Amino acid sequence: MANKKRSRRPPAPSGDIQPSEEIEELYQSWLPPQKAIQLVKDSTSGGGSVERVFTEHLRGGVVRAAANRMSKHGEFGSSQERGAFEIPFEWWQGLQAEDFWTSGIAIFEVRDFEVLSLGRAQIRCFGLRFDPEGVQELIDSLPKKTPQPHQVHSSTSALLHREIASSNKGGRPRKDFWEALWAHIAAQIWLGDLKVDMQADVQRAMLNWASMHDKDLEEASAKIRARWLMEAIREIEKGKDKN
Repeated sequence: MANKKRSRRPPAPSGDIQPSEEIEELYQSWLPPQKAIQLVKDSTSGGGSVERVFTEHLRGGVVRAAANRMSKHGEFGSSQERGAFEIPFEWWQGLQAEDFWTSGIAIFEVRDFEVLSLGRAQIRCFGLRFDPEGVQELIDSLPKKTPQPHQVHSSTSALLHREIASSNKGGRPRKDFWEALWAHIAAQIWLGDLKVDMQADVQRAMLNWASMHDKDLEEASAKIRARWLMEAIREIEKGKDKN
């Protein structure tokens, strides 16, 4: 029985690509190319090879991609489709250009899915977006940058939304927001992917998560909660030392 994640994939290139309400909803929360690649660069030490590694994860289906418009040019004419759809990961094998990071347009050469022959078609996908879960999985698989004490990565922070409502300052955060964030932080610590030697590590992880999930999280708010976590860890360590 296919799991939920894979069940949302459209047919392979030999089948029709049909927009769906489910993909439309997912599309709105996924990351544009420039934001996705910047998050990976800010969080890892991949250097100039980040784009190549990211593309390989697209080809392997680790990072899912979607678009909101498609045009096809084949041997028997051209056609256009509007509406969000998930791009079959097989298409990335036929990627024709690497400038989609800045243009948001991916060009593929695939088998023409409207004819029975072995004809080829050129597909242009507009408005690219990438699945945040896949991007996080990619980040987790790459070497991390060496963190600097008491420093939050400015590039990642700059990607966050900056709407500040003064009436909400000091107020209680939304329950669903923080439960999901704390669950992610706890999982990262348990898996050993997040080291808690310094408060800045926790703070950066919180900001990265918020940016990838389009949540409004200020540095000051993340800093306070990262400090709470570090203080709790120190208290537990003190208790163990006494025993």
